[in-house]
Amino acid sequence: MSWSVDVVGVVSDVKVELTKEFVYLLAAPPGGLADDGERETVKLISEMLQQALNTFDDGRRVQVVALGHYSCGNPQTKTGTYQSFSIIVNPYV
Repeated sequence: MSWSVDVVGVVSDVKVELTKEFVYLLAAPPGGLADDGERETVKLISEMLQQALNTFDDGRRVQVVALGHYSCGNPQTKTGTYQSFSIIVNPYV
């Protein structure tokens, strides 16, 4: 499963938009992510992004990009699983 969020705007608006996007991703299956481990990782990323955005002035423009991928070699035995993800938070001019 792959997921991503990409939001540009003033910090206060970005926080609201990210909250909306992560609600969808963190919803119980079948609407959200299917794997509990992946869901927990995405929840932590969501919290980390909110914390990072708290270091910016609310009126500052920022870009937030986060994306990830979860793979399971054998879904029945849950072997061969891994997650990869990237997070970018930048001032945006």
